[in-house]
Amino acid sequence: MIFDKLVNTPIYSAVTGPGFNVGQSVYTLPDTTTKIWHENRDGLHANYEQYFDNLIRKGNSTSWGLNSSEKYMNGIVISNSSTAAAANANEASGSNTRRLDIGGQTLYHAVRDSWRQGCLQFFPEHQDYDAIDWYKVNQPYVFTSQGSSGSEGEEVQRCNEIVKALKPEVREWMIANQRVGDVVAYLMRSNMPNWYLDPKNHQPVLSMKWPSAEDLALAASLTIDTMPPKLSIKLISDTSKQSDLLRTDEVIGLKRVDLTQSRVLEVELVSDKPNATFVWIQGQGKSIIASNGNRATITIPWQANLEVEGQDGHKLTSNRMDVMAVAHDGTHFSCPVFISEYTTPEARELAPRMNEIAIAADDSFVCKVNGVQVSTGSPWNQLFRIPYEWKQGNNLVEISVTNAGSAGGLLASLFVGEVETASDKSWEASLDNISWETPDKITPYGQGPWASNVIGAKPNTKAQWIWISRAPENATVHFRKNVVIGTPDPDPNPDPFEGKNVVKQIVKEGEWIRLKAPDGFKLGDVLFASYGTSTNYVRGACHSSASMNLVAAAKTAKLLEVQGSYLVFGDPCYGVNKTLAVAVELVPELSPTPTPTPTPDQSEDVTRLKAEFAAIAFKLKITIQSEKDAQLRLEVLQEKILNFKDALNEIIK
Repeated sequence: MIFDKLVNTPIYSAVTGPGFNVGQSVYTLPDTTTKIWHENRDGLHANYEQYFDNLIRKGNSTSWGLNSSEKYMNGIVISNSSTAAAANANEASGSNTRRLDIGGQTLYHAVRDSWRQGCLQFFPEHQDYDAIDWYKVNQPYVFTSQGSSGSEGEEVQRCNEIVKALKPEVREWMIANQRVGDVVAYLMRSNMPNWYLDPKNHQPVLSMKWPSAEDLALAASLTIDTMPPKLSIKLISDTSKQSDLLRTDEVIGLKRVDLTQSRVLEVELVSDKPNATFVWIQGQGKSIIASNGNRATITIPWQANLEVEGQDGHKLTSNRMDVMAVAHDGTHFSCPVFISEYTTPEARELAPRMNEIAIAADDSFVCKVNGVQVSTGSPWNQLFRIPYEWKQGNNLVEISVTNAGSAGGLLASLFVGEVETASDKSWEASLDNISWETPDKITPYGQGPWASNVIGAKPNTKAQWIWISRAPENATVHFRKNVVIGTPDPDPNPDPFEGKNVVKQIVKEGEWIRLKAPDGFKLGDVLFASYGTSTNYVRGACHSSASMNLVAAAKTAKLLEVQGSYLVFGDPCYGVNKTLAVAVELVPELSPTPTPTPTPDQSEDVTRLKAEFAAIAFKLKITIQSEKDAQLRLEVLQEKILNFKDALNEIIK
């Protein structure tokens, strides 16, 4: 059957509460065998009409977003829509489920009213749960899937199968008693990847599996006399007098706007089953739960920028603390009720930045400390604040930033207590994570294409945007900075020639080694030579075995020149970035020995040697072609002069 809203006139009613009055169009659906309807608010973008017998249509147009202005009587409506990204980073607009937070209690109460009556809404999230959890309140009223439009398809079909498995009289009873929302919320979570009491199964964004035979049997087993317990939660007292985000029978949504270090709540659970027991579930964030029967005292410390693990294991950052509770009647659980506390951006800005890493990256980043990944994040206009307990000694912070087009950059601050080490030209940067240089593109915060648009960044931050100007678009640039607490760690790869009388140099592929002996010294033995992946003059896994011989052959007494290239040394490890590292001993030159006066009988030999020397000098003179040749040949001449003197001394002796 098709119910066309264009030709069916609704009646109008209002959902009222403290400070709000929401008008709704109310449609009474015709009687059908199953009472199950599908409302496709996504046009043909994500269409599941083929799985339903009864369809609700509003012409051929698309009505994206939450349906808070309509309610249906006499049916269970499974509704899906599309989602769209918002113009701002925190998804504060667009057609996604974050609209609930923007509309405050008004939208929440309207959606809750439709949920209780029988409208089950499914929505994909666009980006809210990829790196940041933007949801201020956790609630059971909307099923949100991870991904873009169409990602909710399996959840929609799963819900249809479970609701069809219910006995017809049970569906009738649920509609009449406004129990559709909470009963289906329980059944939909019944075969989540982990047990029902796993907190990951009660996050705002969920991935639900296709119903098993056991799931369908559970739904089919329900009778009017064996319905799951209905649970509600009431706030008795709150040591903080701050305003609420939401207050319903299922949700206590609070916000933290100051730096009060501890907040204490007294809450009470009420179930329609007198014999029900209560189970508290510690969700994300920190809290201390002290329960006694149906009452509990919950202590919430100040907290922000929490690292949260999503249902599928991916990490994200959140500023919401969650506690859940369920009732159990010996057979069935209730739909969970929620306590959420959201730390506002204003409160987060008031907090002193103690022992944390603050990063904004255009467009995404991976951060490691001492080789261990501590965070990832995007987009560029969000400052990620990562609490970190620095260790004594060295703390090497490595941040790899991947640019997805247009400008790229890193804005970072490393806080040790209140001492800030901000990104500037003192940091090191690299395109290959091997060869390091000073970032040459420095932009103060507030300037450049980013302006002052990073959420959470203070206008007076010392941090500057840094980058390598020659990096191509879509490149990954690596940055590093060492934070030393107390005494620096000993170097794990000490330079074996530190403090020794050597000359040494390391060059990248294609560059030249140029080592020259200073006055009073000459080049001695080659102590180390490696073309490959050496570190600090220690041979690496990749090494050209010809390195020592080829470098030694290029050496004279005063000069060594050789190019670090596969054309010279061959390629010991294809596709790997290589360096040439050389260390050569310096040997003192001996003072010239005075030349003795030859005796008359030695004069013939002396005359002959002088003639040979003159011939050598003449040949050298006429073959000089360039300043470099002159220098090299002068050094050869000096060696021959020394040899001449040695030979003369031998004759005199």
